[in-house]
Amino acid sequence: MLTKVKPSYLMPTVGESPPKHFPSKILIEILSRLPVRTLIRFTSVCKSWYLLIKDPRFIVKHSNLSSSYNTDNLLIVPKKLKLCGPNFYHLLSEETFVEYWKSEFPLRTKSRTVAVIGSCNGLVCLTDKYRHTFGRAVYLWNPSIKILKPLPPPGFCTIEPRIVLGFGFQESMNDFKIVRIGYNHNDRRVLAEVEIYSLGTDLWRTINVDVPYYATHKCMAFVGGNIHWLASGTGSKCCDTIMFFNFTDEIFGEILLPNDVKKRAGQMKLFVMGFKELLHLFELSWIPSRITRKNSCFGIWVMKEYGVAESWIKHFNVQVEEDISRPLCFTSEERSVILETDGKKLISCGIKNLLSNNPDDQPTGWSRIHGAEYEVSINFAESLVLFDKKNRYAVESANFGSLLACENVSLYE
Repeated sequence: MLTKVKPSYLMPTVGESPPKHFPSKILIEILSRLPVRTLIRFTSVCKSWYLLIKDPRFIVKHSNLSSSYNTDNLLIVPKKLKLCGPNFYHLLSEETFVEYWKSEFPLRTKSRTVAVIGSCNGLVCLTDKYRHTFGRAVYLWNPSIKILKPLPPPGFCTIEPRIVLGFGFQESMNDFKIVRIGYNHNDRRVLAEVEIYSLGTDLWRTINVDVPYYATHKCMAFVGGNIHWLASGTGSKCCDTIMFFNFTDEIFGEILLPNDVKKRAGQMKLFVMGFKELLHLFELSWIPSRITRKNSCFGIWVMKEYGVAESWIKHFNVQVEEDISRPLCFTSEERSVILETDGKKLISCGIKNLLSNNPDDQPTGWSRIHGAEYEVSINFAESLVLFDKKNRYAVESANFGSLLACENVSLYE
């Protein structure tokens, strides 16, 4: 006769009383819905809770729940680092832009610059922003638990300083991954090396795959499980297509730009963005002004059906008195777009009815957020990823059905 054995982290330790009337499944359900800082404090309650909270499968469950409801954080990190003294990052409310958290930024780079590659499920991917060191050293950072993980050195370095990075999450493997492309410019064809980093193995792996275009490192969007960049066939600054990479099949593909944008590509700056699992295209142009040096004019395109070029719909065509240099991100609840001005200010533009079918919708208002040089990562959800301090996230969380199958105990159904 088989006897069910309780998992070790639910067994009472010395000095504890057995939880006679508290089912283990209910305990896990309650704890998995608590804020990260509360869970970190709870690791000191007893050994069993410590083991539970640091278990990779509990981390997966908590991350999934947190990303579904706790995404109203605006993460602001410094773009330029002080040579002496601490640097700080900030967490703001998306609704009010009021700061509710400030802490010391852990990263120091040789060039004293920082680039945010992307944010996904509570992890932020960082690198050096300086042109000649971009993508040479890569970091994963969890602001919720204040852990910065330097990644192993990549496998290749190109002679020309042309590196492109993409960061995302492979849901089928429950694994965070980074794709790194190294370009060697050639006028006749694209020459590139590609490698992938997996948090589950903590290794870079080179893959043999054709790279159809030269991608730009200035913007990246993770939508539908794919990494997207603006790209061109010649490596020029004038991008005329969108290139994507699929982590599951490990192949590159192309998404066509709207015909109207493609005709005027050389007359504007383009940025690819993601919002509500839809691919967005931000177009930015400038109009001479007698009052200011120049006014900005921007429009937003939305791809209603992923991969179908005919489904691009344009929303907004707005002239503003601010001199906009680039969009940074969308907010989740208020449906605003965060913009950076040439004066290095962060402003918010309300974009009510962004996903409606009315192209004449206008912004609902402007708000000034911050007055310094900062990078922004949006929809930041709290997470315990990296809290176990072992690179086991993907390997040990692949089997979601049972936490301790060998003990005949099914805790996650």
